[in-house]
Amino acid sequence: MFFKGYENDPVSRLFMLQWRMSREINSDGEPLVMLDNVLDIALELEDVDGIWVWFLNGEKQDLQLRHSRGLDSETTEHLTNLSGESSLLNQLLVGNEVISDWEYAWQEKAALLKGEGWSDVTVWPLCSGGKTMGAVGAACRGGKVISSVSRLILRTVSAELEGLIGKARVEADLRNSRYNLKQLFQSFEDYVFIVQANGTILYSNADEGNKLNLGESSAVGGNIADYLPGFKQRQIQLGGGGSAQDSQVRDGRLRSGNGQLIPVEIRDFEGRWDEQTVRYYICRDISEKIIMERERDRLITAIEQSDDSILITNSSGTIQYTNPAFTCLTGYTAEEALGANPKILRSGVHNTEFYRAMWST
Repeated sequence: MFFKGYENDPVSRLFMLQWRMSREINSDGEPLVMLDNVLDIALELEDVDGIWVWFLNGEKQDLQLRHSRGLDSETTEHLTNLSGESSLLNQLLVGNEVISDWEYAWQEKAALLKGEGWSDVTVWPLCSGGKTMGAVGAACRGGKVISSVSRLILRTVSAELEGLIGKARVEADLRNSRYNLKQLFQSFEDYVFIVQANGTILYSNADEGNKLNLGESSAVGGNIADYLPGFKQRQIQLGGGGSAQDSQVRDGRLRSGNGQLIPVEIRDFEGRWDEQTVRYYICRDISEKIIMERERDRLITAIEQSDDSILITNSSGTIQYTNPAFTCLTGYTAEEALGANPKILRSGVHNTEFYRAMWST
């Protein structure tokens, strides 16, 4: 397509760069990676030293810097978010695709960047499916000016980015959503497993901070049956619907990396992860709960077997519990005493001050 030694011919070099960018856009690959590759190629233009892409966030009414190349930290900070009364943002929100209006709306921000050492700056709308989705900007240093040919090439390539930008934006939103969800799961004390229909674990917070004593191993890629002994395949049949509110809680055992079986409450429900239907398993360690229940049972047994008469009332003085020794001593059965007031035990021997002191303790 290009003659030998095209790299020494400015015109051939420009069109070769355009061809490489177009080839990258139309190749099969991960959208975000492809977009970064296109920006890398664009930087090979002699009059482009920095290039960036904003995505429009209509919900928050701002422009968010998602991808950039060649920008210093100060410039990146200035371009990270455009919001509020930004003229450029207003052009985006009304879906204006007129380049001259964009250039005019960009003047204030362009002047700011030129004060930071950029000699020429340009920006143009990024559209997909007839809708304005964001913007692309380019800048150069050292007194250079972005030529009309380079501007044309960049804008022509941007027009080809329509499908790629749509995919990249969806993937970026998905990654952000997944990242936020992972951050949330990592703050949980509960163990979280996200599982495919065949039992393969796609994500687990058990990998974070050696939470399950897995050492160098990872729960991801393993099978949920390795961690929940007695697990049955039918338990993760998908397509039945349901949400976290509809889930049922059952007791089970969770196997740690050192083979210890941890008593847990297991709550599972169907959900989505990476655009596929999965099963979420939330496992809560109930070791302390079981210890407390055992202590309570021991205490109840001790009270039941005590030779001392014991009764328990609520704050209103209504009898809630009596032990067998109480019946032996007073003659009142538990059924007769429950719901009554300890006044039934008044003997007439003690005065009012005695009982007042007793209730104050």
